[in-house]
Amino acid sequence: MRSCQLNGILDFQGPDWLSRLSNLEFLDLQNNMFNNSILSSLGALSSLKGLYLSDNKLKGIVDFPDSLNNLEALDMSNNEIDKFIFGKGLKKLETLYLLNVSIHDEISSLLHSLASLPSLKSLDLSSNNFSDSTTTQDLPNFKNLTSLYMDHTSLDSGFLQMIELMTSIETISLVNCGLQSTLSPEDGAVIPKFFYHQQYLRFLDL
Repeated sequence: MRSCQLNGILDFQGPDWLSRLSNLEFLDLQNNMFNNSILSSLGALSSLKGLYLSDNKLKGIVDFPDSLNNLEALDMSNNEIDKFIFGKGLKKLETLYLLNVSIHDEISSLLHSLASLPSLKSLDLSSNNFSDSTTTQDLPNFKNLTSLYMDHTSLDSGFLQMIELMTSIETISLVNCGLQSTLSPEDGAVIPKFFYHQQYLRFLDL
């Protein structure tokens, strides 16, 4: 079996039968009642390419097994997560959805965690409230990122400097991020400079 979709029908913890599906490539467990114990069961699924765990009961610190070294797409949206620990095994992860995950971690710490994902191309952090601001020293280089979605997320002008470093970006969506109230008149130069470096930008929604 290569694909398994079980939406909204499971409420038990850590299903042992999952560990026996060693050839599974796509697993959809959205809208269930799984807690963090599900992660240990997923560790045996080294063939997984797509994992969808949105709308579950994941909480606190989420630590991904290093064995998920073929994972290309991951959705953890709508969980109550404080901090992510991305293992060394997620080197192939290209698409990451973290919408409304109630992250209590500082944005600078989260960004550096995400920077450990060398193949990341599409990132969605929409509908989150980060507790701190970004400074130039905090900004990692997401040089391979092509799509960024941060709609309905409070951002400061420092975050625009990070976007400026994303020289491969093609799609940016920053709807309702409060940028107008954040940017002061002296910050105005940030916007032209930001656009100047985005030679591959094809879609922009502010």
